Amino acid sequence: MVAPALSGLSGLSGLVQGAVAAQTLAAPTLAQMTTAAETKRGDADMITWAAARPVLVDQYGKIVVWIQYFDQGSSTKYHIPVVSNDAGATWTAPTRTGFANSLGEILMIRGGYAYVAAGDQMAMTCAFTQVDAGVYVRFYAFTRDGSNNITGVTRSRQMQLEIGVAGMSFESPGAVMAGTKLLLTWGALNPATVTTKAVIRATSVVPVGSAADTTATNYLAPLNENAGSGVTSDPLSSSFIASFKYSILAEGAANALPYCALDVLASGDLAFVTALGGGQGTVYENRAQWSGANSDWRTGLKTALANDAGHQTVTALGASGYALKNQLYRLVEGPAGTIGVIGPVWNGSADVVQLRTVTVGSTDSVSAATDVYSAGGAHSYAPTCDLNWHAGAQRFVASYIKTTTQNSFFKTYTSALAAGQGETALHATAVDIPYVGPLVGGKTFFVDRDTTTRTLPDKFYSYAGLGTWS
Repeated sequence: MVAPALSGLSGLSGLVQGAVAAQTLAAPTLAQMTTAAETKRGDADMITWAAARPVLVDQYGKIVVWIQYFDQGSSTKYHIPVVSNDAGATWTAPTRTGFANSLGEILMIRGGYAYVAAGDQMAMTCAFTQVDAGVYVRFYAFTRDGSNNITGVTRSRQMQLEIGVAGMSFESPGAVMAGTKLLLTWGALNPATVTTKAVIRATSVVPVGSAADTTATNYLAPLNENAGSGVTSDPLSSSFIASFKYSILAEGAANALPYCALDVLASGDLAFVTALGGGQGTVYENRAQWSGANSDWRTGLKTALANDAGHQTVTALGASGYALKNQLYRLVEGPAGTIGVIGPVWNGSADVVQLRTVTVGSTDSVSAATDVYSAGGAHSYAPTCDLNWHAGAQRFVASYIKTTTQNSFFKTYTSALAAGQGETALHATAVDIPYVGPLVGGKTFFVDRDTTTRTLPDKFYSYAGLGTWS
């Protein structure tokens, strides 16, 4: 959530975060996104983890969802955008220009996504293996018809951010707009280093929709170290493009990739949670403090960098249960000064999806956990979940997957985590990766994908629908 003074996107307010004078959310009818053939050939991670924000709503109310699908002929995974120009009723795969090939983008581990009003484009932070490419930023332009419907997507430009060195790995890409500034983040790991092995990096640019968006000298360290020139000594001994400028948001000593979820607060502060130490590690909260006079975060982190630390400890992930709990955290701002954090933990006997709030202040305060759902033991598949805040209804919407049936459900909560709406089923199909998107025409957008493996060319299906507040 970005304050109007920061946003520069006042035309979006009614489409994306418009008021909803209601507190009850109807379960939508989730329909298969089968208008685009690729949405019937989804891969296991067809809809990526919630922290990557794979669902975008543009300034005209058109919905873009980045999916990963499997091409039978080439036995290759592809990443492409699919779009809905009619509020989720139908879906198409727009024509693609400048992608890796005619079938889409390849080799990516994951992407992190943001809609950029300047130039009417999308930005993607791409994480690859070190051998394939390291980390890139890519920009995509839209082709539209007279009704602003998206008919085509063109990869217009790209720039490599981190090259890496042999043995390194990258994950957890993120992209978020803070007013006119685009912030890109990703996790990097070098197990060969001695003290610090893992970091979350961040860089920023003010995109304008031209070649300037991929000019290295226009990228600055968002925390303004060394007058914007960035960190002078990399603890991972990595390799970067010339003139690259970046900040480090978090560091860890364990040989495990770090994962990060973040949001830009109404104050301009960048709030984030970082999972360090792998699936049995710890989740920490920290904030980069906004300097309005300088339009960056040079005021610095609330708590300075240190291995396996943050401003506040959110939770230990636990010693058992689902092994990739660290990948599944989501952070979103609620009412000003309140942050919602959702994710799974092992509580000693079960995988439990827990919801907490962080109250922003001189010393941020982490609330006690509210159990959204307990699997009663180790989750049978994956305790994926998501969280969003819808201001008009004054409710957090928390989604989750039950272990027995793999059906998806949601509950709502007040900003104080008082129970709102009780458990509500989305549908009776076994699914994974439930995503609670932004408001579309005043309705809450849901998307997920099923877990039924079919005979190719069909593989997994994806579903989408809108829930009405009343």
